[in-house]
Amino acid sequence: MKRSIFFQSILLTIIVIVCTILPNNNNNLIVHAKKRSKKKKNALNHFSLQLKVKSTQIEDTLNGAKKLLEYGKKEKIAEPLLISLRAAVQKLEGHHRNMKKKEANKTPSKSKNTPTSDEGGATPDHEESEDAISFSAGRRRTRPLKSSMQAQKCNFPTYNYNDFQGKWEKGEVSIHSPFKIVGADGDFKRLRELWQLSRLRKKENSTIKYLSPMMAKMQMQGQRDPEAGQTVEMLQPQMVPPAEYFAKCFGNTKKTGTDTEYCEQVVPALHFGDDEIIDGVSIEAVGGIALKSVMDVATRKLLKAINSTTANGMSDLVENVANFKAQYQAKDSRKIRFGPAGSGTSMVYTGVPNLDGLVHGARRIFVMGQKQHSKFKLEDGYGTAFNFFEDKMSELKDDEGLEINAKNKIWECSQEAGEIVYVPVGYYRTSLSLQDSISYAQD
Repeated sequence: MKRSIFFQSILLTIIVIVCTILPNNNNNLIVHAKKRSKKKKNALNHFSLQLKVKSTQIEDTLNGAKKLLEYGKKEKIAEPLLISLRAAVQKLEGHHRNMKKKEANKTPSKSKNTPTSDEGGATPDHEESEDAISFSAGRRRTRPLKSSMQAQKCNFPTYNYNDFQGKWEKGEVSIHSPFKIVGADGDFKRLRELWQLSRLRKKENSTIKYLSPMMAKMQMQGQRDPEAGQTVEMLQPQMVPPAEYFAKCFGNTKKTGTDTEYCEQVVPALHFGDDEIIDGVSIEAVGGIALKSVMDVATRKLLKAINSTTANGMSDLVENVANFKAQYQAKDSRKIRFGPAGSGTSMVYTGVPNLDGLVHGARRIFVMGQKQHSKFKLEDGYGTAFNFFEDKMSELKDDEGLEINAKNKIWECSQEAGEIVYVPVGYYRTSLSLQDSISYAQD
């Protein structure tokens, strides 16, 4: 009885806040419910709480919502209501940050293209404009994620591209923690012009793995295929042409996140057949770290020399040339990672040091050490990258005390086009595409 009265008081408090802000009849808190299915046991009841707030009162509403959330956590209210309050706070915080940014932009400041460091807020304004050369455009461009999904701050050590090599040689760069390099646009100039969705979708000499959102979700959760009656892990993804993959995963009609969260792909750098382009690409500033990529380029040149100087090419050395080429490409340390807004890499262990240079788009990245991963490990897993940044990260902050702090071996940052992110071996990482993105990665 006491619990029921408490729930009613919370809902009444929310209604009072909304009615105080917007007293007219067209701005009410709307609550409705519907059942998914009467046939299912334990069917979920879906409740929708709509909060409408004037721009001039967002800050006051945010403060009130935070107080309600703190009170709810203290009183240990039911989880569904706690999640709703937490979501309201997140959205209000996002709008509040946007207001502050717009106010700051009205006054003279640094150029928008000037790289920012780990002082905080190194996040892209990806809802305002798009580069002259972008990965996707028009109806093939997926709607970017809301600004509330950006990293609130960046605590990665950040270096300027032109200064990095000198600092590396002097031993001023630690390869035992994540870092970011800004201003590397020159290294990706050629790729930026050639790596566009309109061009890659025409690559008929390659295929891409694809699973529908429903099947990918079932695979992640280890469920069974209700129609085939077999475990989804045993089912192979479809191998589809690039044009079909891009049609299924990209576009302005897609629900960002819901339709796109399983769409990210990682393929060998030579997957699309651009040998001359890829073989000429290297991230010069990190040559001392990415030694494997230097070896891969040299090996590729050797194989080309064998093909051009011997009568039968590679067939003189190996029995199955096609199989050898496939194995070589798979082991190449250079990769292409791409996906629509809302897609990303689920929490994964970094087995070898990873360098990722963003050619187009914007991403949000989270990294933590092994001890932290064990401490904050969730029973139902971290979910997709979209799910982690949308819900689970806030749960860990509110309920488990997760704090973005390098001393605790927990890092977070946003990455823009022309920036390189390094994650060392032994750490767990997850990243989310804030808009349609493609990058050149080296292990």
